Amino acid sequence: MFGFLFGGKKTSQPMEVDASPDVVDLYNKGTIASSKGQYEKAIQLLTLAVEKDPRFAPAYINRGNAYNKLTTPKADTAFYDEQLAKAISDYSKAIEIDPSNGQTYYLRGVSSYVKGDYKQSYVDIQKARSLGHTDIDLRIEQAVSRSVNPQQ
Repeated sequence: MFGFLFGGKKTSQPMEVDASPDVVDLYNKGTIASSKGQYEKAIQLLTLAVEKDPRFAPAYINRGNAYNKLTTPKADTAFYDEQLAKAISDYSKAIEIDPSNGQTYYLRGVSSYVKGDYKQSYVDIQKARSLGHTDIDLRIEQAVSRSVNPQQ
């Protein structure tokens, strides 16, 4: 399911950040591992990054992405739900740290949609758009809107 939602777009990319060299190194290694499909390794490295710098929002975002990509439709339901909850938690933490990042609202909105929390999804996607985030999948936005406003 997440392949459709997250698969086609690069949601984890190395970037320049304002953090200690150790944290940046862990972040970059985790991001590279995720880009190679090594999601468990990415989660481990990004967890170390947030343990060293709990205010480093990009590591929470990319760890949330890795949790989402770790799940598959064939995954055990409890495992799937657990990874989805971890992703939403990481996106929420990143939003707490940096509430101006529209992409993070969008990612949490998509995860909330998958979870079945359509109202939260709608709020997050609208917030992402209001913050200028334009990389929004119109199919998801329409599905969320129909779920919240069935008369549309």
